[in-house]
Amino acid sequence: MESGYIIRGNERITAKEIPNSDAASECICYRPHSNIICNGCGFWTKGRVRYCCPQHPKIVFLHDHAQCPRCRSYDFMLTEI
Repeated sequence: MESGYIIRGNERITAKEIPNSDAASECICYRPHSNIICNGCGFWTKGRVRYCCPQHPKIVFLHDHAQCPRCRSYDFMLTEI
């Protein structure tokens, strides 16, 4: 099983286990924005946690955060709520 994101229509996207590898190749570029909270310092902002799209690995969006804007902790400390 692989972990990843799936886009199906306009549904909210959440991390989940993907039972087959075909679903892991779906595009995650246009998933919706949400609130992001840093588990290190408690800072929150609107946007998305940066994930690498399986189909478009070189695409980066403006509101995709790889680090907390305040304390600079890395993406594993960020949670989309």
